[in-house]
Amino acid sequence: MPNLNQQFKLTSVWFTIIKTVYILFVVATPFAVKSQRKEIINILNTALKYELKHQSANSNFDGDITVLLHGFTIDANCILSVEIKKTLRNSEGYMIEKQSVPLNKAAYVIKDINVIVESKNEDVVVTTRYFYNDGRKKTETRMSNLFFTHLHFPNNEQIGIKLVKALKTAGYNVEKTYWYD
Repeated sequence: MPNLNQQFKLTSVWFTIIKTVYILFVVATPFAVKSQRKEIINILNTALKYELKHQSANSNFDGDITVLLHGFTIDANCILSVEIKKTLRNSEGYMIEKQSVPLNKAAYVIKDINVIVESKNEDVVVTTRYFYNDGRKKTETRMSNLFFTHLHFPNNEQIGIKLVKALKTAGYNVEKTYWYD
């Protein structure tokens, strides 16, 4: 049996090991989360830029040209945002739409007409500014539970799988549910 001095040294060694592991965990976790935020942004921006580049060649093209004004970003408060510009029907002007959702409110990644990040409550802020050819302007802000990514090409379920994996790795409890092409 170790004497008191040896027990103290063992306790001291274990305390140093535990303290070092804790410090490494505390220091490394923010870097891992930040890395995953970059991965989330990369998944969404890469897919959207590809779709927008090829939008008019797609058989589902509806004639509305979408332009990416500000790609997907995640700010210091972990709010996912994107801003697009779209021509209005009948060429009566255009609209600029910005969507934002706190990632800790995201619950599901789904696809209906669009790949959507869905929250359980109305946590998505959608601000739409309309600019009409006759000079009129109008701004509307509404709350929703649907964050539209503007990704709608068929056979893109891999995007949903990658997005959910990156969100989960970043510490968010998000599930991929239904996926309709």
